[in-house]
Amino acid sequence: MSPTFCTPPELVQGIIAGGAAALVRSSEDLEDKAEDGAAIIAQREIHELDVVVGITAGGTTPYVHGALQAAKQRGATTIAISCVPAEQVEIAVDVDIRLLTGPELLAGSTRLKAGTVTKMALNILSTGTMVMLGKVYGNQMVDVAVTNHKLHDRALRIICHLTDVSREEAAVLLEKSGRRVKLALLMQKTGLSAAAGQELLQKHRGQLRAALQAYNQID
Repeated sequence: MSPTFCTPPELVQGIIAGGAAALVRSSEDLEDKAEDGAAIIAQREIHELDVVVGITAGGTTPYVHGALQAAKQRGATTIAISCVPAEQVEIAVDVDIRLLTGPELLAGSTRLKAGTVTKMALNILSTGTMVMLGKVYGNQMVDVAVTNHKLHDRALRIICHLTDVSREEAAVLLEKSGRRVKLALLMQKTGLSAAAGQELLQKHRGQLRAALQAYNQID
């Protein structure tokens, strides 16, 4: 998320039973500890402004249930994503998403259909969230983090596409903006300085469209 949308690391956090080590060495037994799921929610200091999404293909993973229950008790919005019918297992959450993929080709191997569909659902959820946060303008990633040559090239192409300026002009704008694509676009479309443009963006919570509309009304 961070390279694509320039989000702070704490905005979208991944939690897995067993921690980061479980990504390279399986630790399925830790999924059975509901108390560990609850503990990590307390450790991350989840509160009423947070959203916790629990992913459990079969809908029964104790670690996920423990985390969701703890998050709900702390006032967070809770979402569950599972791949079984509601009548098969109940999950007490605010939003209950059921992706009914049916039996796997290899019985019980949820990393196949269920895993694939869950990834697609998470793509929709995360992308929609970033759109609402103003990280997208049109279909362009205007908050892309310019951290390497590939992303620098992408930033220039985004500016050129949305403004019709030359690549050389886009490069100048990008540098003047401190390599912030959204700010470069606002500067080009309004003639504002980097400081004035950033102030306008902050006033409108980083929403480029809202900042442009406000400027045009004032102007």
